[in-house]
Amino acid sequence: MSAEDVEGLLGLGAPRDEYSAEVEGVAAALQRLTAATPSEPDVLRVLETVWRRSFGPFSEQQMARRSPGLRKVARRIVECIGGPGGAEGGRKTED
Repeated sequence: MSAEDVEGLLGLGAPRDEYSAEVEGVAAALQRLTAATPSEPDVLRVLETVWRRSFGPFSEQQMARRSPGLRKVARRIVECIGGPGGAEGGRKTED
């Protein structure tokens, strides 16, 4: 998540672990999913929910501006956990 810096906080000088609470929230939510390996849309829905709770509320337009970064994060998560379209046996990462 830090690599995408969706809110631009790291660029403003926030600590490198600025998004650690969101990482923990996403990880906890993904563990509760019934799918053994969540798809990119599943992960994106989780990310959007966590993001709205942490940084919202957002209008649909405001959320749409964040969507490209959140999609990249979702894609990286799926690649790391070996979900549909991801690499099997991938590594977990906070970035």
